[in-house]
Amino acid sequence: MATVVIDTNVIAYHLLGIEEHREHLSKLFRKNHNFIAPANTQAEIVNVLWLAIRNEAFDLEEGLQKLEAANCLINRIVPISNLWRTALLLSTNTDHSPYDTLFVALAEMEDTKLLTYDQQLQNHFSDRAIIPASYI
Repeated sequence: MATVVIDTNVIAYHLLGIEEHREHLSKLFRKNHNFIAPANTQAEIVNVLWLAIRNEAFDLEEGLQKLEAANCLINRIVPISNLWRTALLLSTNTDHSPYDTLFVALAEMEDTKLLTYDQQLQNHFSDRAIIPASYI
């Protein structure tokens, strides 16, 4: 089973059913991958779902169901304390947000790819950060 780091935006687009990404994300999550993410992903997912509920995209009950679905998508959560030194170095070297470089630090630590829709992240870290459709 291949291990790959998954950015919050990939999970969010899947949970929210974003039309332009629906088909390839469905394929991605049906494959047998070991999806890992830094611990801040959990807070980011809660925030995405809260905003969707607040904007009446769905109700609280459905939001809670999506939260459980998100929990099932991620196979391993890695503590930020394992990543923060590298994330700070990466952020300082690229002038890119540490929230994002935590994902890159994890990809480096695991010697794997980071699946993300963040174009700037892909540009700064093209050796690690790739669009999910290219990974399927």
